[in-house]
Amino acid sequence: MSEPAALVYVVDDDPQLRASLSTLLSTGGFDVQVFSTAPAMLAALGRQPPDVVLSDIRMPGMDGMDVLRAAGQASDCPVVLISAHGDIPMAVEAMQQGAYSFLEKPFKPQRLLTVLRHAAEACQLSRSNRRLRDRLRSVVGIDRVLLGDSSVMAELRAQVVDAAELPHNVLIIGQTGTGKELVARALHDLGPRADGPFVAVNCAAIPADRFETVLFGAAEGGEARGYFRAADGGTLFLDDIDTLLPDQQAKLLRALDSGEVTPVGAVTPVPVRLRVVAAASRDPQDQMPDAFLDALYHRLATLVLALPPLIERRDDIGLLFTHFLADQARIYELEPPETSPDD
Repeated sequence: MSEPAALVYVVDDDPQLRASLSTLLSTGGFDVQVFSTAPAMLAALGRQPPDVVLSDIRMPGMDGMDVLRAAGQASDCPVVLISAHGDIPMAVEAMQQGAYSFLEKPFKPQRLLTVLRHAAEACQLSRSNRRLRDRLRSVVGIDRVLLGDSSVMAELRAQVVDAAELPHNVLIIGQTGTGKELVARALHDLGPRADGPFVAVNCAAIPADRFETVLFGAAEGGEARGYFRAADGGTLFLDDIDTLLPDQQAKLLRALDSGEVTPVGAVTPVPVRLRVVAAASRDPQDQMPDAFLDALYHRLATLVLALPPLIERRDDIGLLFTHFLADQARIYELEPPETSPDD
């Protein structure tokens, strides 16, 4: 799935202006969501922060100044305000309190698009810098997650750090107990979608007759949103991907190819923006012929990480034993016993 366009939240109580702005911004290459009230926008902001908020100043209830303050507390996204001529003093005050910019009505469409592009770029750069700082800290922290002094573990850690920054889907192959979910979480935490959700799914535990509902959600009946929509903006980890039946694989492939899902009972598909990390205990292509769709394999295996079994990292056994012993001692509030290489 390609990188998404910059996301703009538009909040204005004027329905005609909302529709006009939605058309203008969509045509200008933005992903747009419109809201008639500030509380509705702030609720969505808590679930998925946009790259920029565009808000009118004069609105009933919460006005643009309230939006500016609330958005600053809930997210780091910039706020651009639209003001009538009589609201200029308020707009100046908003700039002093941290608004990115304001535009006086009537404004030129191209001017608005330029301001929003600059605001979105500034937001994305700020988030990228923050992720970079977190990544530098996490490069050290990954040594505590993917334990081992062996050369194969050092190579794996380097591969995870490199793969995390890429937008591609990943296939993790490793025996039970080699840490496939740990690697998937590291890919998420070190990547550009770290601020989004990480949703882990055991494909082997999905009932065959509820596959679409569990993954894609349902339009009615109080069903959950489905794992795909729950992971929107983040990472979806599909463990035991090789246990899916051929018809399930075909449905999953369609969602990955289209970048959207259709909830059960719905007619209109819902776009989703996420990275898929899949895992299997052995390479799906090594299984029975035609058991796993080639198209799905190549969609998932853009990057492949092979986790080494313990037999290939015997030098790490002592380190792992000491780690798990200390972990259990901490859980039971005991002093870990002394050990030696001869134990």
